[in-house]
Amino acid sequence: MRAIELSFLFAVLCMLYKASFLCFLLLNKSYKVAIKKGKNKEARRMKKEKVVGEKIKSAVEFLGKVKEVETLVKSVDELAKAIGKKIQNDDTLGSLQDKNGSLLAGVHSVVSSIKTKLEALEQTVGVSDELKKKVSTVKTESKSFLDKLKEGNAELGIEGATDENAKKAIDRIGKNDGDKGVVELLRLNKVVDELVISIKAEVDKAVKELTSSVKSEPVQSSN
Repeated sequence: MRAIELSFLFAVLCMLYKASFLCFLLLNKSYKVAIKKGKNKEARRMKKEKVVGEKIKSAVEFLGKVKEVETLVKSVDELAKAIGKKIQNDDTLGSLQDKNGSLLAGVHSVVSSIKTKLEALEQTVGVSDELKKKVSTVKTESKSFLDKLKEGNAELGIEGATDENAKKAIDRIGKNDGDKGVVELLRLNKVVDELVISIKAEVDKAVKELTSSVKSEPVQSSN
């Protein structure tokens, strides 16, 4: 009888051992699967962050180049302040009426210089078609402004270009109804402003996307 009890006990212990070993294998397998899933999730998160990071980098670089164009266009406002002026040997500008031919030629040169920059922006990889379309609009409006200046070359393309005609051509602040280029310059400024706003929105959107990715998918521990 004692032998039977011992045999039964031994059999039970063997069953418990096998069950324990089986549980160990299952738990170990589950643990490895969990680690693998965690690593896969982390890999997906890192891949997503890389894509979004590259998007942010491209948008910021694009914005920087757009700001260069904006600076050139806005510089016309500063040049317009020199209408009818000349340099003196002090900190003020003196009067030099009706001698604005060179000044207007300078404005033409400045705006012409943005053409190459805009064409490069149109070919930028990784930028939305919507933004490229806005770049093309800026290029079109800059051409319209230059064409208007060339159209008035009889009055604007001479050394004795009058203060009044010069203001009608480039002084969008003091002569916003000017019919020799100001109307076109106003449109050019408007589309440049819209382009800058749009690209800033793209940058903000990408940053929010990256922030959301980090918050929604925390790094999984593999220990």
